Amino acid sequence: MILLLGTCQREGDIANPSRVVKVKPTDYGARAMTIVLNGDERECRENMTIADLVTELGLGQRRIAVEANREIIPREHYATYRLHAGDHLEIVHFVGGG
Repeated sequence: MILLLGTCQREGDIANPSRVVKVKPTDYGARAMTIVLNGDERECRENMTIADLVTELGLGQRRIAVEANREIIPREHYATYRLHAGDHLEIVHFVGGG
């Protein structure tokens, strides 16, 4: 499921949550597939890479680790690692503390 927000009228406006439109990947021409992400089924578009998924989840700037089908994927491979229907992914992020 992809969320599309209505455009803001001027810089600094906050998009009105009531204008959120939910569309499936198939609604804009892409074929959909199902993966398992952190134990939950998730629909995404075919030919999606780990980098695409990380961006979609808003995790691009975070320190994360990605495991695909029980294999740790190095960050330098995120852009080339294509997801397939039925893939099992775990994404974890690191938190600091003391």
